[in-house]
Amino acid sequence: MSTNGAALNGTQPRKVSFGVVEIRKHFVTVGDNPACLSGAPITLGWTHDESSVLRLLMDEYEEQKGPKRTGRELFLDRETRDSILIGNGVTRAEINEATRRANIDRQGRRDTFQSLKFGKVHEGIESFGRKFKRVITFTSKEAELEKLWADAEKKALQCSLHGHCSP
Repeated sequence: MSTNGAALNGTQPRKVSFGVVEIRKHFVTVGDNPACLSGAPITLGWTHDESSVLRLLMDEYEEQKGPKRTGRELFLDRETRDSILIGNGVTRAEINEATRRANIDRQGRRDTFQSLKFGKVHEGIESFGRKFKRVITFTSKEAELEKLWADAEKKALQCSLHGHCSP
């Protein structure tokens, strides 16, 4: 990449140009993103195949690159991902372990989504509970806050004395 027009005051137009595009084919390995619908996720590895590096001038690349692929064209089903992983030297045991971890992560995401759906309801119930308790105990909001701060200070002191906190 080179730049022309070194004047910083903006009197000369700036221009950027690119020379050579280097395209590398990276090896593929198991990933950790549970966004795929099923099976083991895949990701690009750190290493690439030196013998397959392709160097093109920018204009040549622009002429040869072809149209942009749609999301559907980028989608890989489970069998295709497994085949790619095996072709890149990943063992069936590694694929199974990555699938197991992805399933756990996907379930965690589903659980979080479900709990978020009812978050406002839970907040409302907790708020009602606090207000109801204040009404029946004749406690003001300020007195409740003072008690919460006193409890927090007491807990912090216990944590510092014992070197750890217990719930």
